Amino acid sequence: MNRWAVILIAAWPLGARGELEWLPQPTPVVFAGVPQAVPSIIRNRADIAVRQEIRGRVTQLSSSTQMPLPLVEPRKRIEVLPGQTVIETVTVTLPSVNANTRFRIHWMDEAGRWLGASEVIGCPDNTLEQLKAAGAAQTIHLHDPEGVFEPLFAQGKVRHETLRSRADVDAVKHGLVLIAPFEMGARDREDFATKLAKKAGEAGVAVVWFRAPDHRLTIPAPVWLASHGAGTLVVAPGLLVADLKDSAAAQVNLIQCVELALKPARFGLILEGQ
Repeated sequence: MNRWAVILIAAWPLGARGELEWLPQPTPVVFAGVPQAVPSIIRNRADIAVRQEIRGRVTQLSSSTQMPLPLVEPRKRIEVLPGQTVIETVTVTLPSVNANTRFRIHWMDEAGRWLGASEVIGCPDNTLEQLKAAGAAQTIHLHDPEGVFEPLFAQGKVRHETLRSRADVDAVKHGLVLIAPFEMGARDREDFATKLAKKAGEAGVAVVWFRAPDHRLTIPAPVWLASHGAGTLVVAPGLLVADLKDSAAAQVNLIQCVELALKPARFGLILEGQ
């Protein structure tokens, strides 16, 4: 299942022809160059069911223009009941890209009449290597007790130092401390959070902690950014990086959380003491 990135980008409020209407939604983030399931939110405004094949024409968006591409026509036969709103996924293969690129899919019926449009962001297959740019000269210190990030980092040639224990985390004196999701008890979690906040207060250290789900919470945990002395601490739900190997959105979420910790001003945030 595709997941959407932690910093949401609103889709254009696009209209519809006839009974079907494509509704605004967070922009899906997928890998380009390979088949990917792209969701659309569709509403049937009519009082009768709509059964028809839809097909899409893909264009690449720049800052001011739409560039036509070689014929890319995803197709799917859908059925939407009267007044119903559904999430339909269509398999789309976007052209390969070298950087994150925005595309628009123009949806048509079998006769070629325009129905609506949706947008999608296509990412290169080496997206995770953007961590190098995000971290710049910072050393990435990875604490990953359950092996969530480590295999993919090695495969993607993301240079890092492995922190095997909590003592190794305490010993870091500079760079980025990246904590992958792992299970722990409530008291242990509170103690670990206190130690990470102290670590983030040391000069030259930034900390990003992806917390495993807290089953005591009834709503998803938000992303927290805190300034501690000369450093920063970002705490984010582990769900943001779930299925990291196969999810472009999860990889983008990881990179953006690292950028948030290292360069908060890029997100319009000025932290006290920095």
